[in-house]
Amino acid sequence: MKFRRFALIFSVVAMLAVSNVFAEEGSLSSAWNALVNDGKQVWQELKGTVAETGNQIGEGIKNAAVSMYVGEWAFVNGSCSTVMTLAENGVMTVTQKSSKSTVIWSGTFEMGVNKITFKVTKKEEKAFFSKTSNMNETWTLSFKVFDKNEARVTSENLPKDGNGFDFNLPAVFVKQ
Repeated sequence: MKFRRFALIFSVVAMLAVSNVFAEEGSLSSAWNALVNDGKQVWQELKGTVAETGNQIGEGIKNAAVSMYVGEWAFVNGSCSTVMTLAENGVMTVTQKSSKSTVIWSGTFEMGVNKITFKVTKKEEKAFFSKTSNMNETWTLSFKVFDKNEARVTSENLPKDGNGFDFNLPAVFVKQ
């Protein structure tokens, strides 16, 4: 609707400009050239403004989505827990604790619509001894917030917890 109004106003202004130039110079050719040049300038300015506005809106939406996901999210399954920590700077950790061990995966994440892409760079295992290893894996997690403090998470990549819970099934994570 706004574009139609803009197009109508632009058309009227263009016709006025043509009639003005034609009346002054008496030549349709020079009037047309002036209109074309003015039109090009207006469209270039409009194009830049629209692109800048679109980028600002997109960045605002992205920041709002990231802030909704940022924090510590926990899933408790009996004596086992899986905790995802997402930081504003794009760093993410997944910690799985059981009575026998703790495993921590760390890396970076990117947000999508109801999706987190976790680029795992390190795995740390703690039991009777500690072991750290470098990784180069990408995990995809479906992450749907359905309440400010609850999210439904599924993932083919997230390892089963100590009680054998398979994250291919939906798990409800609670924001801490």
